[in-house]
Amino acid sequence: MITFWAAGAAAALVLLAIVGPARLLCRLVSWLPHRALLALGAGLGFLARTLGIRKAIVRANLARAFPELDEARREDILRRFYGHLGLLIVEFLRAPYLHPAKAEELVEVEGWERFEAAFAEGKGAIIATAHFGNFELLGSFFARKGQPITAITKKLARNFLNAFWLDQRERAGLREVPDSGSIRAILAVLRAKEILAIMIDQNMIPRRAVFAPYFGHLAATTPGPAVFAERTDAPVFLVLMHRRPGGRHRVVIEGPIPFERTGDRAADVLAFTARLNAELERHVRAAPELWYWVHRRWKTRPPEEPTDARAPALDPSE
Repeated sequence: MITFWAAGAAAALVLLAIVGPARLLCRLVSWLPHRALLALGAGLGFLARTLGIRKAIVRANLARAFPELDEARREDILRRFYGHLGLLIVEFLRAPYLHPAKAEELVEVEGWERFEAAFAEGKGAIIATAHFGNFELLGSFFARKGQPITAITKKLARNFLNAFWLDQRERAGLREVPDSGSIRAILAVLRAKEILAIMIDQNMIPRRAVFAPYFGHLAATTPGPAVFAERTDAPVFLVLMHRRPGGRHRVVIEGPIPFERTGDRAADVLAFTARLNAELERHVRAAPELWYWVHRRWKTRPPEEPTDARAPALDPSE
């Protein structure tokens, strides 16, 4: 049950994040006992849900993904999602200061042996991942395994909060390359036999996307994993971070997923991308509260799609 003190403490943390020293904030969070950290995260999620932060987008996305569920069941997913979101934030703040022994205790892994075997072939590896579970912890997980990853990320606007966010990722062991103008840098990661991570669940602009099904609707999806697998023969894995009871996590590694060549490159890229979307959807359906419903995943529509088939406009009052 969410307590008033937890919600109040969450509000205080939000204020401190804006007006106070960022490093002090992270240190304070890292010093919290584990149970207090979980309560604080729950309070922060409760506060975000109560304030209605992007709630209209969450509801629209859930209605689009789960039309077979009644409103009460979708609202239950919404409630649990905001609880997860609050935990995600406080865990992210703590991550750079989490003792390696404690991190090992909190994170278990499934499929590491398959990953090691394929990675040992010397072609690097491509990780297809998503905003699912505590995705921000994946960088620190691979760094602890002695295999730091480089992620393709969108360039963020220059401001204090984004600089702080990027610094936190770097401290947690994640390296980044921008998603535009970096083809040589991206290929260099794989040629150096390192790990490249690509988020596959972000809405893309049409010229950078292929339209592949996701929850029964075409979604503008990055073809990155398929394109770089086709060019380098690097093995591709779907890697997701599942949440477990008691603030624990499980890294699930699936693959390697073979890139099949038929002679029609465009069709092969689309088929591979659609397969990744289908595999991700399977995980989201099993634990829908863990996906990032605040993102407008289906915002970009195929130009040939009828207007009445597109996502409904959001009520700005919500």
